[in-house]
Amino acid sequence: MGEGWSLSMAERRQILETMVAAAEGAMAIGVVTTHGSVGETLELSRHAASSGADHVVLMRPPGLFSGYELADMVRMIADAVECRLVLFDSEAQSGGYPSAVIRRLAEEGRIHAVKCTRNGDAIAALRAECGDVVAICDPYEDHALSNLQRFNAQVLYADPEPYLYQTAALPLIHGYFEDHRNGRLAAMLAGHARLEPLRRVYGRWIQTPLMRGQPINAALKHWCHRLGLAAGPVRRPLRALDANQLAALDADLNAAFAAPPG
Repeated sequence: MGEGWSLSMAERRQILETMVAAAEGAMAIGVVTTHGSVGETLELSRHAASSGADHVVLMRPPGLFSGYELADMVRMIADAVECRLVLFDSEAQSGGYPSAVIRRLAEEGRIHAVKCTRNGDAIAALRAECGDVVAICDPYEDHALSNLQRFNAQVLYADPEPYLYQTAALPLIHGYFEDHRNGRLAAMLAGHARLEPLRRVYGRWIQTPLMRGQPINAALKHWCHRLGLAAGPVRRPLRALDANQLAALDADLNAAFAAPPG
């Protein structure tokens, strides 16, 4: 998350091929293919489709484009690949896509969904403007219960929360989704509440810095390492956490994971 700038084209291809092979068809793999130039984006998108990706995710490319030109860029990718397209609508990271462009592409059948990482009001506005023609995915776990209840949104198309908040032995998010699906509403609410300490840690170390435009890679990688996930070293010029920051994050995570159920 947030390290695409540090990866070569070869590394990005290798990461996708490794993920597709590991999934063995049991999981749908989607991959962001936006890169430094439109030509590289097109190359990575074709590679993703030919490697077995379920869909490619397109962020707004760097540079100044009109809405018509953005739509043409997406059409070019859609015409070149044989898998579904998802737009990544992020004001903080790329400027995002105008809602008129999203609606136009959806009505043409060019895009399958939109992952909108703006704030809650902006997500609701995009859903009101375009939700009748394309799926608008709210990626924030702390909105998931409301989305389940209001919109029956059975998919949480999130970034790190699903692999930071739970393990195979303690599938907290999966648990309250299953409780909702089976009508166990009291258990659903209890399971949702159990995650509140982790949400506070996530807000402090990941979400708040990210929304301020600050790098969160070091904290994210350390959290992953604690859960047994391979995250690798922080890539230069970003810096690893210092001893005091590591101690503070570890203390926060120890308290959050040890919180009693309910």
